[in-house]
Amino acid sequence: MLETDRLLLRPYQESDWASLRELDTDPEVRRYLGGATLSEEQTRDKLHQALAEARAEPPLRHDFAVLLKGTECFIGVCFLASLRPELGQAEVGYAISRRHWGQGYGGEAVRAVLGYGFDQLKLRRIWAQCGTENIGSWRVLEKLGMRREGHLIENDWRDGQWCHTFLYALLSREWESLSAAAQTRANGDQGNMA
Repeated sequence: MLETDRLLLRPYQESDWASLRELDTDPEVRRYLGGATLSEEQTRDKLHQALAEARAEPPLRHDFAVLLKGTECFIGVCFLASLRPELGQAEVGYAISRRHWGQGYGGEAVRAVLGYGFDQLKLRRIWAQCGTENIGSWRVLEKLGMRREGHLIENDWRDGQWCHTFLYALLSREWESLSAAAQTRANGDQGNMA
């Protein structure tokens, strides 16, 4: 379980199916996740695969349900997937339900998962990708200190057309610097409040 000021991030549970289904059928959310609405069977398969991955030793993928603190309302998902664990690398990704867009929840969830990846799993590099048209998402990644490493042209097929992708990444040493700077700011704010 990961915790932020406003959120709880916990591993998926069987009971998350209806909430995942809501994300998988919202055309605005799906527009940024591959375009097509998933079938009920695809949502069920995705959930069962995530539950099986969580039991693997060691797990190569960590899927989190994103919940509002206090109400435990399911508002989205965040994941960390390691395709090359021997290199200490993983991909981070997220999706937030449309009614919760624009409130900073995506950035808060991704920050928690970055911390988990770097501080707990001792990863060396975490990367992310998003469509170039997904301005909200790439702004979230940039606010978190991730640097744009690439711009892929017509690398993804969505909604009957070729789309472009931005690639972002953060190294563990960059995360440490960002964390130290945030701690210094927090300590300065506490000193100003005294």
